[in-house]
Amino acid sequence: MRNAFPGFYRTQDDEYAQILEQGTFIFDTNVLLNVFRYPNKAREMLLSILRHISNKTWIPHQVALEYHYNVLNEINSQNMAYEGLIRSLNDRYQAIEEDFKKYARRHSNLQMDTDLLSNLRISLDKVVEDLKEQKNNHPDLFEIQEEMSDLIGENIGEEYTQERLEKIYEDGNTRYSLKIPPGFKDSKKGEELRVHNGIAYKNKYGDLILWNQILHYFKKEEQEESCVVFITDDTKSDWWKDIKGEKRPDPYLIQEFSKVCPGKKIYIYHTKQFLKYASKLTGIILEEEAINDAIQSINEYKKSSDLAGSAMFVQTPGRGTRLKDSENIFNSASTQYLVKIGFYRNNRKLRNSNLQLIDQEIESAFDSFFGDSYTAVKRIYLDPEQGEAVYTVLTPVREDTQSLEGFLNGFLSGWLDLELLSIEELDDNGEIISE
Repeated sequence: MRNAFPGFYRTQDDEYAQILEQGTFIFDTNVLLNVFRYPNKAREMLLSILRHISNKTWIPHQVALEYHYNVLNEINSQNMAYEGLIRSLNDRYQAIEEDFKKYARRHSNLQMDTDLLSNLRISLDKVVEDLKEQKNNHPDLFEIQEEMSDLIGENIGEEYTQERLEKIYEDGNTRYSLKIPPGFKDSKKGEELRVHNGIAYKNKYGDLILWNQILHYFKKEEQEESCVVFITDDTKSDWWKDIKGEKRPDPYLIQEFSKVCPGKKIYIYHTKQFLKYASKLTGIILEEEAINDAIQSINEYKKSSDLAGSAMFVQTPGRGTRLKDSENIFNSASTQYLVKIGFYRNNRKLRNSNLQLIDQEIESAFDSFFGDSYTAVKRIYLDPEQGEAVYTVLTPVREDTQSLEGFLNGFLSGWLDLELLSIEELDDNGEIISE
């Protein structure tokens, strides 16, 4: 039965030996880019593994394409973060000083304590100096880019012709309508295009192009490797199945690979799983403590980027605030919802003090609904003219949106006299999932 249904079984111990001897390792775009994002412990461990298996690494052309169109933005974003934070801190200090002076001019007893202001400036200067030191000690990401290029070398799949891509698009239209993995969660990207070397790539079919390139490459009879290890940090349900809280590769993918590439096997891991089993899979000698430290640093990174990312917004003149477009704003390990609420009922305007109270009540509502699970709620959009606000909700628990909608409708209209306008589930990139 195992041979007929390989997608439904775990990896056995004797398979690790086969992977070690005959395995080819494929890294998804998100994993390659995360090398630039992760803390030093995780980055160095990933690079040490890449160095160890450089001659066994191969990536599809689609991965290489997406990587090169994103890596410079990632490097510049990392390098500019220090200066951006320093400017923000200085701006806030100046705003505090100006606000105090403004109110002091209108108040007979309100006076500026110069010693307190001086101490604040001294403390801020220490923070700025620490940030400058961190910037100086930050790894040279351009050097890492060069090393990544050397490690992968020419182990890149062929570029597909436009005619070949059109066939994938046609096939993808059918697959997506039937929710056949991978890629159907990207159907919301519509007709977005990227043109490279005169060839038009439809963004919504990126994962499917990648998958076809893997199948085609290992289908070749002359391709002797019998094991493929694919590492991806994509956590959408068009790659993984959630089985009682455990995410496992969608069996359809394993079954399809087995059918198209007879006698060969594919194993799919996310980065933390890959690090955990790296010694068995690659033969590299790693200390268990170092592995745990690297995994923990990834967890901390994802948690901090989750909380910081949900608060990222930009000002829009006359229209309140709106969510800033940014890759991986949300923690991909969480379930995310986008909740839109109407604040005007019965032509009643909302005061700021009431708005803060409602923020607290809405957070309490989600805590009640999701029970003991950790839930983060953040208001990311406020339009005073239209009387609308948008909240992001992040939780490790996934609930049907209809159940959540019913609960919120009753809570908002009955308790807060507000209106639930919409609720959407988001994917790991913070984009609405279209069912």
